Amino acid sequence: MFLNANKAKAFNGQTMLALAPYIEMLQFAVESHSQVVHTIVDFAERLKTVSNLFNRDSYYHGRRMRAYTKVIAEFVAEQHHLDDEQVEAIEMFAQIHDIGKSQLPEQQVYSTNVFDSDELMSARSHVDNGIKMMEEIISSVGNPNHPSITVLNQIMRFQYEFLDGSGYPYGFKHDEVPLAARIITVANIFDAMTTHKSYRQACSVTSALLELEKMVQKGKIDAMCVNALRYKQDYLKQVINKFPEPEPWGLDSH
Repeated sequence: MFLNANKAKAFNGQTMLALAPYIEMLQFAVESHSQVVHTIVDFAERLKTVSNLFNRDSYYHGRRMRAYTKVIAEFVAEQHHLDDEQVEAIEMFAQIHDIGKSQLPEQQVYSTNVFDSDELMSARSHVDNGIKMMEEIISSVGNPNHPSITVLNQIMRFQYEFLDGSGYPYGFKHDEVPLAARIITVANIFDAMTTHKSYRQACSVTSALLELEKMVQKGKIDAMCVNALRYKQDYLKQVINKFPEPEPWGLDSH
């Protein structure tokens, strides 16, 4: 925080003493504003830790998502007029974007079978689960009137929408899909492609980016978000190495 004046040597000891209470109030306001995001994320992380799914992959997925999302958000910030606070909020909320999955049966989350229509509807219910859990968390911290709450709602509600209208749950298209959700969508697809699944091996960073490009050409995802990842391939590899998909925790490895 900087103070300025229209004449030289305006800030003597007496002036600074008089300004001190106002500076402290501003400092408190700024810190309180930032603390809202961290408090929401901390509450959500605690809820995730009691889930049976947490020890399997949630921790590593959340850390990778946060890193990928930061790369994208910083890249698109200037064009979309995102300030530092908005970039940080998107980054922080990325690690809890899938909290609704903690309410699904474990066998459903890790199933390698093709879902029938009823199973697919049940699996997609995690969007509603996540929205409900976030509303409860926001209520528990006093329903703050904070701009980041809008960003969080956009992520939780629209992260599975595609720009061509083929996503769910609303089938939104183009500009109907908020930027924060577009960023999370690309980061989440990239992470899914570059981690091992029970039914396939992980793609390389290069292969995953090629697949994302195909989705851009089909009009499904945001081209600028994909470009952001392309320009940071060495960093993406570092993230994957730092937060590798672990062996399932708590299971007998023999």
